[in-house]
This record gives sequence, structure tokens and C-alpha cells, in this order.
Amino acid sequence: MEFVNQLPVAALAFRQFDQNGQLDCVVSAKGTFRHVQDRFLELADEQEPFQWTDEYEGDPHRSLLVRLTDLTPDKPGTDVTFLGGSYAPDGRAQKTWVAALQIGQITKSLIVSGKRELRPQIIQPKKSILGSPKSADGLSWKLSEPEPAQSIPMDWYLAYGGGTKGKPGPMCIGGDEVELANPLGCGCVREMDLKNVRPVSAPQIVSTDDEFKGGHKQASPAGFGPIPPWWPQRNRFAGTYDDKWLETRHPLLPFDFDRRFWNCAPEDQVAVPFLQAGTQYRLINLHPELAEARGFLPDVQLGIRCQVDERDEWHVANLDGVHFDWRQDDRVLLTWRARFPLPQAETAKITLASVIVAADEAA
Repeated sequence: MEFVNQLPVAALAFRQFDQNGQLDCVVSAKGTFRHVQDRFLELADEQEPFQWTDEYEGDPHRSLLVRLTDLTPDKPGTDVTFLGGSYAPDGRAQKTWVAALQIGQITKSLIVSGKRELRPQIIQPKKSILGSPKSADGLSWKLSEPEPAQSIPMDWYLAYGGGTKGKPGPMCIGGDEVELANPLGCGCVREMDLKNVRPVSAPQIVSTDDEFKGGHKQASPAGFGPIPPWWPQRNRFAGTYDDKWLETRHPLLPFDFDRRFWNCAPEDQVAVPFLQAGTQYRLINLHPELAEARGFLPDVQLGIRCQVDERDEWHVANLDGVHFDWRQDDRVLLTWRARFPLPQAETAKITLASVIVAADEAA
């Protein structure tokens, strides 16, 4: 198979088995762009290379997922993710503020705050009518006021989750070890553990729909960043790999595999149908200099020409990833993908090209 890339972006054509064991062709492309206020994303001079594997900040089990492999075969919708910090409005230290992103049909807001803690406190016993106590003294957790802050990193480290204190809930591994839905979190509590009465870091990133109030009430981890494949948000779509699968399906994916596994964004950050060229985006309190960062996705669509034997056909690639990585600069990574049957590839020529969309139509 010959692959011709006519574009200044990283790209690769490879083959992938479908559910029935037939071979498809997958063309995966990734472009590195930069944000320009109120304008279309501009192609960066330096392009990131093709991503062969998932990439983490450090130990995959103890650090953030920062890049999804470009060998992903297909997705049912567009991932939208963000890496970077959130900044208090007007640049003045505040206890809490709202960070938000909006692009196409995706609209999501989170409440962020300065450092705060869950602190142990003594519960005084209630008195009965006769003056005798109804219950003995006990301990509970009280949420402290946030410290004023000018910025915080929008990382899973500061969201609900991580190591647990006290009796475990249903989302924990092996007793009171870790919150499955966010093993990287700042720490959480279930019920008061009388052997451990030290303050515990409280979440600084919470959902506006599920604001954390403290205590041992379970919350949902909230964030804008990519999710690793073994967290339950993705792992539940991976399918069943048992003895029957080994005997009847291996090396094919199980019948109950769901393509949503390939999406790395939180569920409420996956756009279905796919985002289109020229779509506007807005990021609020997520840029160190811009209270509202506004722009447009580039006005291009990617097309793939497949020439093999008597076939000469075009396929339009889906824009299946919009990844803002503003940890060090204003880069935005876009990924496109197309998948189509290609049982015989020896003489196939696959060409990646683009079609320009008029700017006035995009705006």
C-alpha cells in the first residue's frame, strides 16, 4: 500500500480488522495549530509528530494522560479536551470562580477554587428531654473556606478522587485505597476514620451540577482533561475478554466492544455528530491573558482518495479530536480520521488531501 500525504500535518494509513475479521484502511491525521483571538486557528510552524502510543506526564498509573495515540482506529464523535490552568477574573486573587468551554454543541462549566481542606470536627451529643445524651461524641468532616488564588492547574489531581480515608464506597479498589473514577484526585473521605483525624485536601475543581459540599457524600470527579483507557468511564466500553472470547474471537475485538472506548474525553465533552470545519469556540477563564479566548476551527476538510484495481473513490475524514493544550503555549491539536473497507491493499494508493471551505460560510 502506497500512502501519499499532500498536507503539512502528521498522518499515517494503516489497516485494521473490523468486527467480522475483514480488513479496513484507516487514515489518521493530526495537525498542530495555534490560537489567534477571534480568528481561525493558524497552522503552527512546528508540527507535532505522529503519536504512536498514549503519552503520560510520567508513570501512566500516577500521572495525567496528555496525548491519545494516533493509532486509534475510529471514534463515534469528536473529543474535546483541555490541558492548562484556570485564571481568576481580572487577575485578582479570588476564592472561587467559573471556568467554561463552549464549542459546537459542547457547553461545560466548572467551579474552581483556591486550596481548601476537609477538617475533622467534634460532633456534640444531642440532649434528650431528661437531659441525658442521645448519642456519644463523634467526629465528622467540615469543608474549610477556600484560600484566595489567582490561578490553579486544571488537572485531575485537584478534582474529587484519589486515595480514600475511612470506610470505602462502591467505587474503590481493595478497601480504602483509591477512587476508580479518578485515581489521581486530591483525596476523599467516606466516613470518619478515628485513627486518622488529620485534614484532607478537598477538591478544587467541581461540577456546577454537583458542587462538592464536604463530608463523606460521594461526588463525581470533574475536569476537562483526557481520560486514560482503564478508568471506568472508558473501560466499561472495552467489552468482555474471557475464555469464550479466547476460544472464539481472539484476536478480534469482542462482540460487546463499544466504539465509545476510543473517545478519551469526558462523556459530556464528546460531540455527536462530529464537529465541523469553521466551528466557533469560546474558553472562559482558561487563558492567562484572555478572560474569554474566542476563535474558529480551521476552514478545511480532509479527503482521502483510494485508488486500487478498478476502484477510484474519495472518503471524507471526520474531525474527531480538538485538544487544547495551553500548559506552555496556545497550541490546539486537531485529529481527523477516515475508515473504509480495503480487503486487498498490495496495489492500493491512498492519498490525503484537503478541500477549502469558504471563510464567510464558517463564520
